[in-house]
Amino acid sequence: MIKNIPFLKVFITFCIIVFNALTAVSSSSLPLYSQSCSHDKVLLMGAIQYPLELDKIPMLRIYCGGNKIKCETNNDNKKLTFAFTEYRQQSQFYILITEQIEFVTENNVVLYLKVPSDASYKLYALDRIRTDIQSKDKGPDNISASYRWIIKEEMQLAGNGRIPDNAIIICTDPAHVAELTGDLAGSDKATAYELPKLIMRSDLLQIVGSEEKLHEHADMLRLAAIDSDTIHSWRQNIQSTVNRKAKTIVALTT
Repeated sequence: MIKNIPFLKVFITFCIIVFNALTAVSSSSLPLYSQSCSHDKVLLMGAIQYPLELDKIPMLRIYCGGNKIKCETNNDNKKLTFAFTEYRQQSQFYILITEQIEFVTENNVVLYLKVPSDASYKLYALDRIRTDIQSKDKGPDNISASYRWIIKEEMQLAGNGRIPDNAIIICTDPAHVAELTGDLAGSDKATAYELPKLIMRSDLLQIVGSEEKLHEHADMLRLAAIDSDTIHSWRQNIQSTVNRKAKTIVALTT
């Protein structure tokens, strides 16, 4: 019986080594799976261009799909930029500019966002459409399609002011906006798409009164957005359980 002990030790040790090796192989394969899944998403990059006469551009609050979108300011080129990820198959977006948003609730659950009936807004619809083939001479496996944005201006919200679930909400005075411009929207193999650029009016300071008042107004809007901030996350979308096609729904807590 004693003679069998070394054999048992060798056998057990061998089993442990094999088990650890299989575990290591299984673990090393996980990033490959995650990487392949990440190919379904692309980075959407947006920008808001301010007049070059400003010394410093204001920080705005931006929402999309239940998220607060982080922004960065570049005072050298007077541009505010933002970015977020979205599924590659998503081809239609809305850009909504308004100072006020509300949420409609039922049984302490937020069903959707809306613009108050007395609030002004500007709404643009964006459609990403296929335009041409770039490399068809390299065979069917290397064909790459290019895309562009079709911009529809002066859109109207539904009668109750409901905001589309795929809307990019920019909290600022719509009267400050001059236009939305830019049509290039990447290609099939692109990992990032550039959204059309929002251009602020060249006479913005004359409308507001001064740069100081412009910043005071932006600060006031961010403070007013505290209630909206509580129903938006910095990191993850919140899926609707009321409408399976909706993207934004949050349970309120007290």
